[in-house]
Amino acid sequence: PSGVTETELLVAVKGPDGGSQPPCPPGDFNCDQVIDGNDLGYFLSKWGTEGGNTDLNGDGYTDGIDLGEFLGYWTF
Repeated sequence: PSGVTETELLVAVKGPDGGSQPPCPPGDFNCDQVIDGNDLGYFLSKWGTEGGNTDLNGDGYTDGIDLGEFLGYWTF
């Protein structure tokens, strides 16, 4: 219902390798445990799309509100 795929959900719950790594933090789209320019590039490539893992506030779109939330997670 929220537009999140089963694969995205499994990565969010179990980590990218199925469980031995910690789950990816919000905004860590490549699951390397840092939120940096690589994640920003991915985020911007999804700008204006519906749903998906870049819709951080759950309103159905990747937009400026999500960008603000993403920048709050920035680690590098």
